[in-house]
Amino acid sequence: MQEWIIFAISEIIARYYLKKPDQAELIRIKYPSLKCLFSVFLNQLCEIFHLTRSYKVVSIHFELTNHCNLKCNMCPVNRDMIREKGFMDFALFKKIVDSNLKLSYVALHNWGEPLLHPNIIDMIKYCTTREIKTMLYTNGLLLTTNMISDLLRSGLGRITVSLDGVGETYREIRGIAYEQIRENILKLIQLRDRQNKDLKIEISTVIFENTEDAVKRIKEEWSGLVDRIIFQPKFIRRENGRKSVCHELWRGNLIVLWNGTVVPCCIDSEGKLNMGNAWQQGISEIWNGDKMRAIRKKHSKEKFPNICNACCEYTTDITSPRFS
Repeated sequence: MQEWIIFAISEIIARYYLKKPDQAELIRIKYPSLKCLFSVFLNQLCEIFHLTRSYKVVSIHFELTNHCNLKCNMCPVNRDMIREKGFMDFALFKKIVDSNLKLSYVALHNWGEPLLHPNIIDMIKYCTTREIKTMLYTNGLLLTTNMISDLLRSGLGRITVSLDGVGETYREIRGIAYEQIRENILKLIQLRDRQNKDLKIEISTVIFENTEDAVKRIKEEWSGLVDRIIFQPKFIRRENGRKSVCHELWRGNLIVLWNGTVVPCCIDSEGKLNMGNAWQQGISEIWNGDKMRAIRKKHSKEKFPNICNACCEYTTDITSPRFS
């Protein structure tokens, strides 16, 4: 009964409130219970009434590392990122998880490749034992048989492999052969099915001028093999690109960078919108701290900070924008 109610609510929210029907499934993934949906509803009320406070944090994105083993041509990590690189201390990860046991889920990715972290499996298991759902994005290069076996035993709930284009397009963007990643994904599916695990497997494509023509082939090749195919528009920095308030400031998600710096937006690759540090402060304290309240107030008045003002996305009919 609850699943049916959640399905109906997510369809209504996506179609009539967000006006993005393609986002209904994402809502069900991120907010899998009525209690969680109610928390998000209260967060949205806070935005509607232009409050500088918001009800509660429902999810956290952990940047386990900003190191990466690829140099993709649309990603800043190995091209122009200037902040220090490192790996999140397991002690910090446990501190945050232990202080936020009522989270809907945690995402173990932001910038960088999470499978490079030496404690990635232990981190997933730590959340699993505390009944917190986990998901992660990966470029798929490290999906060896041993890594896949470890992930399947860890309790990971959802894995998304970035697949920007196919064939030569993929190689030009990612710098490695498409066939290599394709084989890794197929191996992941095969081992998941053989062991009868409940891991959801997705692929995700960033849509921009180089990948639009690949959408049809991606659908043909992967529909029926993976649980979900995601298309999302490329982030573009453009002066005065933002035209409306960013809902992310109220929705209930925070990003913790590898060194503990907390930012409100995954697009902030340099950590400029520093809301606090998780080593010294609790996540709930940061969520409604002075800095978060100040940035919500600015957005409510449409006085956007520079990084927010430049937030824009590639225009496409293939999928809806994420940050408007």
